[in-house]
Amino acid sequence: MNGSPRVTATCRGFRTCCSAHGSAREYLNRVVAIHPSSRAAAVLLDVARTVDMMQVHIKPAPFWSENTYYDYIQGNTTDPNKDAEFKLEIDDSMLKITKVRIRFKTRPLYTYTFPRLPPTTTDLTSVPPDNHAHTIPRTPNEQIFKIAVGDQHPSDVELHINGIDVSAAHGGPWAVATNVAIDIAADITDEIVDAIGGLYQDHTIVIKCGIRTGNINTPLSILIPITGDASHGEVEMNIRVQGIAQSIVPA
Repeated sequence: MNGSPRVTATCRGFRTCCSAHGSAREYLNRVVAIHPSSRAAAVLLDVARTVDMMQVHIKPAPFWSENTYYDYIQGNTTDPNKDAEFKLEIDDSMLKITKVRIRFKTRPLYTYTFPRLPPTTTDLTSVPPDNHAHTIPRTPNEQIFKIAVGDQHPSDVELHINGIDVSAAHGGPWAVATNVAIDIAADITDEIVDAIGGLYQDHTIVIKCGIRTGNINTPLSILIPITGDASHGEVEMNIRVQGIAQSIVPA
């Protein structure tokens, strides 16, 4: 570069140079003074100003996070089952994981619209010649907006972590052959820390369910009850993580 110094910056090398020549600003000023008109000088001046403003260190610090997610689940007789799938991503910014706890709940499905109920009263319009009355049934083809909650829950619920069924280790499976809601808390620290493939990966937390037959009509349905795959619902998953992470703190 026409006699200009070639600058390669690494965190460790830069820190070593600073310790040998005084402050970071003093060291960079020395380099700029040797080649004041070079392109490298302009770059170094910008670096110096940045270093002056960013007097920070990277140090270990306590870490805690909590997130809640939602997915849907269905046990099917013929079609493939729909699992509730969640992900816990851990990268190398985490130095140590000390605790991973989950809490999952099941709820019935719900709908925002459903058929309007047809009138059940008699049409009092007089019909000649004897003015008799007629009952006129209507087809419920009109939809109205209303949140209506079902009454079916997932049955035979299992917990799978990284592809392994760990239900039994945490008291499961749950709601076996029954239509009930569940609310389960579990400490899965060992499954995450000792996972095949190591700590640093996208860990999968999957809720599965079995098959149960029941009434699958929507709420307030006026139709003849329909029997089918009734093991379905919504899954709420809360994940809490504690540990030690790399943190940027003031110098």
